Amino acid sequence: MIASVERYLDAVFGQLQEWWQHKPDPEWVQPWFRGEPVAEHPLVPLVYRHKEPYGENSLLQRFRDTAALSQLTAGIDREAIDLWLYVARHAGLPTRLLDWSEGALIALYFAVRKDRPARVWMLVPMALNSASGVDAYETPWDLSTRTAAAIRAAWGVKPSEVLSTPVAVEAALPIALYPMHVHPRLQVQQSCFTIHGRQKQGLQALMEEVGLSHYLHAIDIDPSSHATIRTQLRILGISQSSLFPDLDGLAGDLAASHDRHV
Repeated sequence: MIASVERYLDAVFGQLQEWWQHKPDPEWVQPWFRGEPVAEHPLVPLVYRHKEPYGENSLLQRFRDTAALSQLTAGIDREAIDLWLYVARHAGLPTRLLDWSEGALIALYFAVRKDRPARVWMLVPMALNSASGVDAYETPWDLSTRTAAAIRAAWGVKPSEVLSTPVAVEAALPIALYPMHVHPRLQVQQSCFTIHGRQKQGLQALMEEVGLSHYLHAIDIDPSSHATIRTQLRILGISQSSLFPDLDGLAGDLAASHDRHV
């Protein structure tokens, strides 16, 4: 159980060294990180944590139809379903996307944000994409890619309804993708996503099924040390206001500071 930022970084780089020994290519073994509560079925997208029917398409359509064209969505074409999917997930809408970050400390912040059992997952996204038949990282708006097929599936668009050819078929396994940073939070949080395909189980279970569990690693955080780790992260420049660069983030940091000194 990790009880400090120092021990956490030791765990991160220790796992990286193990991966590099197995695959001596630092560019290929470029990890992503995700902090989340400990769960019986981990790494399940929010929309799949409920029973069928999932209602993902209805949620997305309603979100796009009724979202105010404020600074958040300014300049996003209504037909740009990839961009609307990113915005919807980042706003908290249940979708088939799982949020990841390229920043190890950013993921740690989200793990210790609340005082509850939590862990940080480390993923080698290139290993996942290779198993999904994807070369490197695909362009999400290219209709011929499997990444685009997964995005269309979230909106209920069938391959037969796409006029452009060729059109890829949705993959069974999740795919790792880099989104366009259509919101400032995506940029400062160094956001990236995995998007689930036809199989709805959690990412851990899916990677175990195809023999890729070696490229997914969990780091458990000591719940009693969350407050200490939050203090250490704040000293290192990782806080609510740095990851949520808006009035909500600023107010959250000020309120936390006030609580500490009352």
